[in-house]
Amino acid sequence: MVNPSSVVAHLVKLLVTIVCMKYLTEPYQAKALPITWSMRAFRILFMHSVLGIFRYGVPFTSSSTSTAKCFRSFYDWFSNVVEIVPLALLTSGILSAYQIDERIRMSLLFLGTVPIFFPLAIKQKGSQIKLRFLTNITVVLQILMIMIFGLKNGNYNVISLVASYTFERFFMEEFCYWYSIPYIDLMQYCICFVEVFTVSTLKEL
Repeated sequence: MVNPSSVVAHLVKLLVTIVCMKYLTEPYQAKALPITWSMRAFRILFMHSVLGIFRYGVPFTSSSTSTAKCFRSFYDWFSNVVEIVPLALLTSGILSAYQIDERIRMSLLFLGTVPIFFPLAIKQKGSQIKLRFLTNITVVLQILMIMIFGLKNGNYNVISLVASYTFERFFMEEFCYWYSIPYIDLMQYCICFVEVFTVSTLKEL
Protein backbone atom coordinates (compact mmCIF):
# COMPACT_ATOMS: atom_id res chain seq x y z
CA MET A 1 0.00 0.00 0.00
CA VAL A 2 1.40 3.37 -1.05
CA ASN A 3 1.90 5.95 1.71
CA PRO A 4 2.14 9.39 0.03
CA SER A 5 3.13 11.32 3.18
CA SER A 6 6.05 8.98 3.87
CA VAL A 7 7.16 9.20 0.25
CA VAL A 8 7.17 13.00 0.47
CA ALA A 9 9.09 12.89 3.76
CA HIS A 10 11.79 10.65 2.29
CA LEU A 11 11.91 12.75 -0.87
CA VAL A 12 12.43 15.93 1.15
CA LYS A 13 15.24 14.23 3.09
CA LEU A 14 16.78 13.07 -0.17
CA LEU A 15 16.83 16.62 -1.56
CA VAL A 16 18.24 18.08 1.67
CA THR A 17 20.91 15.38 1.74
CA ILE A 18 21.94 16.12 -1.85
CA VAL A 19 22.22 19.85 -1.12
CA CYS A 20 24.29 19.20 2.01
CA MET A 21 26.60 16.79 0.16
CA LYS A 22 27.07 19.33 -2.61
CA TYR A 23 27.98 21.98 -0.05
CA LEU A 24 30.50 19.72 1.67
CA THR A 25 32.25 18.87 -1.60
CA GLU A 26 32.86 22.53 -2.45
CA PRO A 27 36.55 23.38 -1.92
CA TYR A 28 37.78 25.10 1.21
CA GLN A 29 34.47 24.81 3.06
CA ALA A 30 35.87 22.58 5.80
CA LYS A 31 38.87 20.46 6.62
CA ALA A 32 39.42 17.34 4.54
CA LEU A 33 39.22 14.69 7.26
CA PRO A 34 35.95 15.86 8.85
CA ILE A 35 34.46 16.00 5.35
CA THR A 36 35.53 12.41 4.68
CA TRP A 37 33.75 11.11 7.78
CA SER A 38 30.72 13.35 7.25
CA MET A 39 30.30 12.36 3.62
CA ARG A 40 30.07 8.73 4.70
CA ALA A 41 27.27 9.70 7.06
CA PHE A 42 25.44 11.62 4.33
CA ARG A 43 25.78 8.71 1.90
CA ILE A 44 24.04 6.45 4.42
CA LEU A 45 21.22 9.00 4.74
CA PHE A 46 21.04 9.26 0.94
CA MET A 47 20.66 5.49 0.59
CA HIS A 48 18.00 5.42 3.30
CA SER A 49 15.99 8.11 1.51
CA VAL A 50 16.05 6.16 -1.75
CA LEU A 51 15.04 2.95 0.03
CA GLY A 52 12.23 4.79 1.81
CA ILE A 53 10.83 6.17 -1.44
CA PHE A 54 10.64 2.63 -2.80
CA ARG A 55 9.37 1.22 0.51
CA TYR A 56 6.38 3.56 0.72
CA GLY A 57 5.96 4.55 -2.92
CA VAL A 58 5.95 1.21 -4.73
CA PRO A 59 2.89 -1.02 -4.15
CA PHE A 60 4.92 -4.20 -4.62
CA THR A 61 6.89 -3.60 -1.40
CA SER A 62 3.66 -3.90 0.61
CA SER A 63 2.76 -7.30 -0.82
CA SER A 64 3.03 -10.61 1.01
CA THR A 65 5.73 -12.08 -1.23
CA SER A 66 9.00 -13.21 0.34
CA THR A 67 10.95 -10.61 -1.65
CA ALA A 68 8.74 -7.79 -0.37
CA LYS A 69 9.01 -9.06 3.21
CA CYS A 70 12.80 -9.19 2.94
CA PHE A 71 12.87 -5.66 1.56
CA ARG A 72 10.70 -4.37 4.41
CA SER A 73 12.91 -6.12 6.97
CA PHE A 74 16.01 -4.63 5.37
CA TYR A 75 14.48 -1.16 5.39
CA ASP A 76 13.56 -1.50 9.08
CA TRP A 77 17.09 -2.62 9.93
CA PHE A 78 18.61 0.18 7.86
CA SER A 79 16.38 2.65 9.69
CA ASN A 80 18.09 1.52 12.91
CA VAL A 81 21.44 2.11 11.21
CA VAL A 82 20.41 5.65 10.29
CA GLU A 83 19.54 6.46 13.89
CA ILE A 84 23.06 5.86 15.25
CA VAL A 85 25.79 5.30 12.64
CA PRO A 86 25.77 8.78 11.01
CA LEU A 87 26.24 10.33 14.46
CA ALA A 88 29.19 8.01 15.15
CA LEU A 89 30.82 8.98 11.85
CA LEU A 90 30.14 12.66 12.41
CA THR A 91 31.55 12.51 15.94
CA SER A 92 34.73 10.91 14.65
CA GLY A 93 35.09 13.63 12.01
CA ILE A 94 34.55 16.52 14.41
CA LEU A 95 36.90 15.09 17.03
CA SER A 96 39.57 14.55 14.38
CA ALA A 97 39.34 18.25 13.51
CA TYR A 98 40.01 19.07 17.16
CA GLN A 99 42.96 16.63 17.17
CA ILE A 100 41.51 14.31 19.80
CA ASP A 101 43.48 11.10 20.37
CA GLU A 102 42.72 8.52 17.68
CA ARG A 103 42.14 5.75 20.23
CA ILE A 104 39.32 7.76 21.80
CA ARG A 105 37.79 8.49 18.40
CA MET A 106 37.98 4.88 17.24
CA SER A 107 36.53 3.63 20.54
CA LEU A 108 33.53 5.94 20.17
CA LEU A 109 33.17 4.92 16.52
CA PHE A 110 33.19 1.24 17.49
CA LEU A 111 30.67 1.74 20.29
CA GLY A 112 28.46 3.76 17.94
CA THR A 113 28.39 1.20 15.14
CA VAL A 114 28.43 -2.21 16.82
CA PRO A 115 24.78 -2.01 18.09
CA ILE A 116 23.44 -2.19 14.53
CA PHE A 117 24.40 -5.86 14.30
CA PHE A 118 22.61 -7.02 17.46
CA PRO A 119 18.98 -6.50 16.29
CA LEU A 120 19.60 -9.24 13.74
CA ALA A 121 20.24 -11.76 16.52
CA ILE A 122 18.31 -10.45 19.52
CA LYS A 123 14.62 -11.38 19.58
CA GLN A 124 13.73 -11.20 23.28
CA LYS A 125 11.97 -8.01 24.37
CA GLY A 126 14.07 -7.65 27.51
CA SER A 127 17.33 -7.95 25.61
CA GLN A 128 16.15 -5.38 23.08
CA ILE A 129 15.39 -2.91 25.88
CA LYS A 130 18.86 -3.44 27.37
CA LEU A 131 20.46 -2.95 23.95
CA ARG A 132 18.57 0.30 23.41
CA PHE A 133 19.64 1.49 26.87
CA LEU A 134 23.31 0.78 26.12
CA THR A 135 22.96 2.42 22.71
CA ASN A 136 21.49 5.52 24.33
CA ILE A 137 24.47 5.70 26.68
CA THR A 138 26.81 5.61 23.68
CA VAL A 139 24.77 8.31 21.94
CA VAL A 140 24.93 10.53 25.03
CA LEU A 141 28.71 10.09 25.19
CA GLN A 142 29.02 11.11 21.54
CA ILE A 143 26.85 14.21 21.75
CA LEU A 144 28.62 15.25 24.96
CA MET A 145 31.98 14.99 23.21
CA ILE A 146 30.69 17.07 20.31
CA MET A 147 29.24 19.66 22.68
CA ILE A 148 32.25 19.92 25.01
CA PHE A 149 34.95 20.18 22.36
CA GLY A 150 32.80 22.30 20.07
CA LEU A 151 32.09 24.89 22.74
CA LYS A 152 35.67 24.72 23.99
CA ASN A 153 36.82 25.72 20.51
CA GLY A 154 34.19 28.43 20.06
CA ASN A 155 31.96 26.46 17.68
CA TYR A 156 28.53 27.40 19.01
CA ASN A 157 26.74 25.77 16.09
CA VAL A 158 27.15 22.46 17.91
CA ILE A 159 24.34 23.57 20.24
CA SER A 160 21.80 23.39 17.41
CA LEU A 161 23.22 20.10 16.17
CA VAL A 162 23.12 18.45 19.59
CA ALA A 163 19.64 19.83 20.36
CA SER A 164 18.18 18.57 17.07
CA TYR A 165 19.70 15.11 17.45
CA THR A 166 18.67 14.89 21.12
CA PHE A 167 15.06 15.63 20.17
CA GLU A 168 15.13 13.07 17.38
CA ARG A 169 16.63 10.35 19.55
CA PHE A 170 14.95 10.85 22.93
CA PHE A 171 11.77 12.90 22.54
CA MET A 172 10.37 12.28 19.08
CA GLU A 173 8.38 9.14 19.95
CA GLU A 174 6.62 10.96 22.79
CA PHE A 175 5.95 13.92 20.53
CA CYS A 176 4.41 11.66 17.88
CA TYR A 177 2.25 9.96 20.51
CA TRP A 178 0.82 13.18 21.94
CA TYR A 179 0.20 14.90 18.62
CA SER A 180 -0.71 11.83 16.52
CA ILE A 181 2.06 12.41 13.98
CA PRO A 182 3.39 9.44 11.95
CA TYR A 183 6.75 8.48 13.45
CA ILE A 184 8.37 7.59 10.12
CA ASP A 185 7.46 10.93 8.56
CA LEU A 186 8.58 13.08 11.47
CA MET A 187 11.87 11.22 11.72
CA GLN A 188 12.75 12.15 8.13
CA TYR A 189 12.06 15.83 8.76
CA CYS A 190 14.04 15.76 12.00
CA ILE A 191 16.98 14.24 10.16
CA CYS A 192 16.77 17.14 7.69
CA PHE A 193 17.35 19.57 10.56
CA VAL A 194 20.22 17.44 11.85
CA GLU A 195 21.81 17.52 8.38
CA VAL A 196 21.54 21.29 8.08
CA PHE A 197 23.01 21.86 11.54
CA THR A 198 25.75 19.35 10.74
CA VAL A 199 26.84 21.42 7.76
CA SER A 200 26.79 24.63 9.80
CA THR A 201 28.91 22.93 12.48
CA LEU A 202 31.44 21.63 9.96
CA LYS A 203 31.71 25.07 8.40
CA GLU A 204 33.07 26.45 11.67
CA LEU A 205 35.73 23.78 12.20
